[in-house]
Amino acid sequence: GFRVPKSLKNPEIWYEINAYSGRKLLIVGLVVVLVAPLLYIIPGLDVDTYALIIAGVIGVGLTIALIWSFMYLGRL
Repeated sequence: GFRVPKSLKNPEIWYEINAYSGRKLLIVGLVVVLVAPLLYIIPGLDVDTYALIIAGVIGVGLTIALIWSFMYLGRL
């Protein structure tokens, strides 16, 4: 879960921030599921480039989800 002092001290905040983060992580997963097959059908795209793009999508998505989650936690 989202283990930071603020969420560990208050069960309501714990559940709220974990639900919020979970929704954002689900979105990241869905984007990866959509992007991966679309990239696969691009002609001439080698496996290394494919892997780097997918890794980039995952990295950027997780970073954005984490930043948004901390911003949301700050508002709780």
